[in-house]
Amino acid sequence: MDFNVYWLLKKEDSLNLKYCLENFSPKKFHVRNINGLKPTIVDESVEGKTLTFKKKKNSLLFLIDQKECYNLKTHEKPFSLRYTLNEKLKEDTELTNADYENGDYLEITFNGKIEVEPSEFERAPGIPFYRIKKS
Repeated sequence: MDFNVYWLLKKEDSLNLKYCLENFSPKKFHVRNINGLKPTIVDESVEGKTLTFKKKKNSLLFLIDQKECYNLKTHEKPFSLRYTLNEKLKEDTELTNADYENGDYLEITFNGKIEVEPSEFERAPGIPFYRIKKS
């Protein structure tokens, strides 16, 4: 499956997450362990449910219908957006992050495409970090 990855600015993580949850319909909340040490941690459809988060000192606590479902601790890397094309030829956007200390990988799938634009900051020479276009 082809996809593009756009790394967002770390300092805007909470604002980006809030914007996405308020302006796009989340479809799925999925957390798995990429080290293979634990089974899938959360794999839940959130269509028709309320997905929210609380910012803690060093983590983001996710809630589905006000019930705690996952605490993203020590996320060192910024969130990224991935665009994939599914079999129905409708674009969805995945907002992703990882807790490398625990080996957990978080994906939130949203209906539709969340647009991005390059920021003035670079990850490497000629490779920008991105910002979500807010309308």
